[in-house]
Amino acid sequence: MTRPAGRSDLDPSPGGLGDAAVLVVAVALIVVPPWLRSGCEGPARTWREGTGPAKMDVNAASAYELSLLPGIGETRAMRLVEYRRAHGPFRSLEELERVPGMPPGWWERLRDLLSVGEEDP
Repeated sequence: MTRPAGRSDLDPSPGGLGDAAVLVVAVALIVVPPWLRSGCEGPARTWREGTGPAKMDVNAASAYELSLLPGIGETRAMRLVEYRRAHGPFRSLEELERVPGMPPGWWERLRDLLSVGEEDP
């Protein structure tokens, strides 16, 4: 079988990207960390480290990261992010109680895992 000049096995369709390009895109989708895909600035900004265990900054965390907290899940994480976008950053952990659709006192169980940034008490 003869091929037109300039054609190869990696470019089976006229003007197409070919299997190699599809493979590169597929690998990039798998390898790129979730926080980068979700538009978050990264874990360095999300987790605050101090003398104790690292705490998640609820003002910087993506919905994906918030969903990883015990008992939060995807729906509640989206509620937190939507509230934060509409009302601005949380100033205290107690303010988390105002987020509609969240169970009363939910944040108290996670107090040791949460932060509202550098000024967190």
